[in-house]
Order: sequence, then structure tokens, then C-alpha cells
Amino acid sequence: MNKKTITMLTSLTVGGTLLFGTVMASATQLSSYETYKTSIKDTIAVKNETADITASVTDNGTELVSLTESLKRNETTGDISNVATTNISGVAKTIASYTQDGKDIRSTNVENEYTVRDNKDKKDGEEIANPQMVKGMEVVIDTLVGTMKDNVVVNDNSDGTKNVTLNLKNTEITPLVNAVASMALSGGSDMAMHNEKSELGSIKDIAPKLVSDIKVESVDSSAVIDNNNVISKEVAKVVLSGKDADGKEHKIVVDINLNLSKIGSTTPDKLDLAGKQIKTVTEKFEKR
Repeated sequence: MNKKTITMLTSLTVGGTLLFGTVMASATQLSSYETYKTSIKDTIAVKNETADITASVTDNGTELVSLTESLKRNETTGDISNVATTNISGVAKTIASYTQDGKDIRSTNVENEYTVRDNKDKKDGEEIANPQMVKGMEVVIDTLVGTMKDNVVVNDNSDGTKNVTLNLKNTEITPLVNAVASMALSGGSDMAMHNEKSELGSIKDIAPKLVSDIKVESVDSSAVIDNNNVISKEVAKVVLSGKDADGKEHKIVVDINLNLSKIGSTTPDKLDLAGKQIKTVTEKFEKR
């Protein structure tokens, strides 16, 4: 997993939901809004952490896909270990990946070999976001959030941490946000959970293609900012609805849970390749 995605785990679900993970960066006052945006930046800047992630998407009560992921990363040493399991329509697949000793290593529970790629010239986090692009995204987010910032509550705790909560009903969702959700869920954008070529696969073929009456029913989320201004926990639930081409109504529920721990003290797992069946490749692994 690219480290830039660790704090934006709400974007692990279908394209329309990506927006709402960012909507949580609203607050009742501008100062609180900026405080939360700063905490996101500080979390992205963390160089050593353990991230545990769970996510699921259901359609009319039937689970389409679930994800469980545990990532350990030490940017200073360049070591990463990551185990991710998806269950798509009852079919489970686990991918274990490691970055260690100048190599990328990957294996799945359906293969008997370990794919190894020399990675000595690459460092995790070498991709730097363009500052102008980041600023531009902030402007877009501010515009999309609009008056929804008035529904967020930020509380200071006695131990120096902060709780951020957001609860929105459909009447409180801005028209612009509903328009973005409509484009995403009507097939106007790729609904892949990951890159289409990713080994974890895509849910776009099983997700309902909504064509009318598409709207966000509710957004409920909460986050904890620790006393180092890092987001240590984030939980979100987004409910969307709409009709497919046959007029059938769909209620899509997205649940996401993120926990960051052992910040500054994480030691990624190491894989012993002795005795393993190894396949050496030169092409890059697909990013997730």
C-alpha cells in the first residue's frame, strides 16, 4: 500500500465514497476545520506505523465485498509488511507483500510461489505530491463540503486528544456532493476497489449500476486525533441509494474502520525465503 493512502482509507470503497472520507475534515468553525486538515497532513507524514483496516460494501443487505488489511511500515529502514484479505461474493483471497533487503516480495493464498522483484533503487514514499495539486484539492474539498461543516462536532479531551464526529442526513447533503455520488455510482467512473489489474480484483462487475434517483442517504463518521496531532482511529458509515435500469431500488452501505498504532515503534515482519519456491520478475507490482 502506498503510504499516502493510509489516512484516507475511506477511499478503499467505490469511487463515490472517496469523497466522504474527506468530508470528515469539516468542523463547526473554520479553525477546527483547519485543525483537522493539519492532522491529516501530520498523519501522512508519519514514517513508522501499524495500520489495521477493515471495510465492507453491502447492497440491500447482501455483502458485495469486504477487506481486512494489516500494514506495518518503517520508512527509515524501507521495510514494509502487509497482509490483505478480500472476500468478493464469497470468494476470499489473501495477498501478503513485503519490502525488505532491497526486494519487493509478494505471495497469495492461491499460489505456491513467492514473486520477488529487485527494488534496491526505490524508496517508499519517494513519490512527492505536487504542492500546487495538494492546494488545489483542498479548494475542491472546501467547495464540496460547503455548509456541511456545520454538522461536525470537535471535542477536546482532558488527555490532549480530540474527537471529531460528523452526522449527516440526506437533507443536509449538499447538491454538489450528491451530483458527484451520482456520477460515481451510475458508472461514470471506475468503481474498482483497486486498480483493475490488481490481484485483489475489482467489484465493478458485481456492484449495481445505478441510473436514477441516486443520492446519499446519510454519512456518519468519527475520528480520534491523538496528542501528537495524528489520526489514531477513524470510523465511517455511508449509506447511498438509487435505482438500476430495471427500476429496482438499491441501498448501498459502506463501512470503514481504521486504527493506527505503534507509531514510531513498529517493526515490520520479515519473510524468510529459505526453501521457498521463488519467481523473479523485473516489472513493477501493481499498486493498490
